[in-house]
Amino acid sequence: MPDVRQLYSQSWDTGLRLNRGIYSLQLIASYSHTKDLNFDPSKGRYGLASALDDVQQYNLQWGNTLAVGYGTVSGCFDWQKQTSEPSTNPVAAG
Repeated sequence: MPDVRQLYSQSWDTGLRLNRGIYSLQLIASYSHTKDLNFDPSKGRYGLASALDDVQQYNLQWGNTLAVGYGTVSGCFDWQKQTSEPSTNPVAAG
C-alpha cells in the first residue's frame, strides 16, 4: 500500500501604499507556513515511520519612486527568510 501525504498550508499578506506629490512608497509583507505529513496508513499518522516537514517563509518588499522631470527614479529592497525542519517524527517531537 502506498504512503499517504497530507498538506496543511496557511499564508497571510499585508501591504501599505503612500503617494505624496512626486514621491510614493509601497511596503508588502507576507508569511507562509506549510506542514507536509507523510505516513503509512497501516501504521497510522503517528506511527514511527511517519515524517513531518515543517516550513515557514517570511517576505518583505519595500519600494520607493520619485518623479523627476519627465521620468521616474525608483529603488527597492526585497528580503526573504525560510526556515525548515525536515522529516521530524511527530511522535518523537511531541
